[in-house]
Amino acid sequence: HCAGLPQARAALRALCAIPDGGYKTRPGLLCFVMSLALTRGPEACAADADAGGEGALTSQFGQSAQELVNLALTGRATSNVFDGSMQMAPGLELRGVPARPAVGYLSHLDALRYLEVGDYLKRPRFPAWVVASQSHFSVVFGTG
Repeated sequence: HCAGLPQARAALRALCAIPDGGYKTRPGLLCFVMSLALTRGPEACAADADAGGEGALTSQFGQSAQELVNLALTGRATSNVFDGSMQMAPGLELRGVPARPAVGYLSHLDALRYLEVGDYLKRPRFPAWVVASQSHFSVVFGTG
């Protein structure tokens, strides 16, 4: 646990400096996630998420939370995949994707009608999408 930004930066530098034999696997993904969070800023990541939510980038069992996926795709750690924001009640705003990202996002949960992915993520600036299924992510792209 890092109490502040300087400690988080020092932890990232130390982690990335460990020789290959220091872990069972290389820490590249962890460094990528920490880089995303530090670039946006921990406070900004927490503020991007829905009010009352934890704003965590990983879920209870260590999987990627939607906030982490959105941070990687849009630069904002918002909690939802719909376009823009929705005012649910006074003082309760749900935050979605603020603009069209370069790379899109599709989910099998959209096809099952458990959620609706917004047009910003369905129609990114480039023909490439991260596709979420029950147990993993895939990347698809088009050339024309």
